[in-house]
Amino acid sequence: MGTPLTMEQFTEIVERIKQQHSFGRHGHTKWIKYIRPTFDMRDNTCFNVTFDHQGRGTNFNHTDEKDMYEAIIEWLEEEK
Repeated sequence: MGTPLTMEQFTEIVERIKQQHSFGRHGHTKWIKYIRPTFDMRDNTCFNVTFDHQGRGTNFNHTDEKDMYEAIIEWLEEEK
């Protein structure tokens, strides 16, 4: 089982998206328009997040095999 995102990791991912993959950017981009995280306020971690892009949603969850942070970064770096 993977691990949830810390607040710092989530913030880093959002910054990367704003710089490289936000809706309306040109070039290699996922054109992410909406980010829908689910936070657990008991430990301030994000255990589920969906990225809405190009008419579809891509979901990452802490129950997936990979750690969420690693999986999201790999997804952002792959060709669209």
